Amino acid sequence: QEFYSYAATRLNSGGVFVTQAGVAEPVIIATEHSNTCWGAINRTLDSVFDCVIPYYAQVLSFGGKWGYVMAFNQTEESRCESSSEQASNEWRRPRDGLIDALIEEKITGGESALRFYEGDTHLGMTCFAKCVRLSLERDERLMTTENPIFMY
Repeated sequence: QEFYSYAATRLNSGGVFVTQAGVAEPVIIATEHSNTCWGAINRTLDSVFDCVIPYYAQVLSFGGKWGYVMAFNQTEESRCESSSEQASNEWRRPRDGLIDALIEEKITGGESALRFYEGDTHLGMTCFAKCVRLSLERDERLMTTENPIFMY
């Protein structure tokens, strides 16, 4: 938590913090004594940032789904336009065509330059099975200097 709090102060306005967060398989449900960390990292970032978006990607070399968490604070301008929950949901379930349009605008070569990511892939990365979503919601562990969570 202390590191994430510091990282939040180092981001530019509108900046985004992203971290890999370990195994994201639905069969691995976190418990109080679990050494999985996706849920704990998600909860800890949620204690620091306005908007937190967990997602996962199939990483073939890791043999399964790998969790990540994106976190950001709303700018003063965006706070006036929408709540933190609305801002997070805009990235979880963006309007049709938004991700593909952003890829074309921001990435040299557009979608053809990418091997993995595009709009439909984004939707799959942020849409979880019920058991996964509930596991993330129930994980109340906070990672702090005084309460570290071992991860491997």
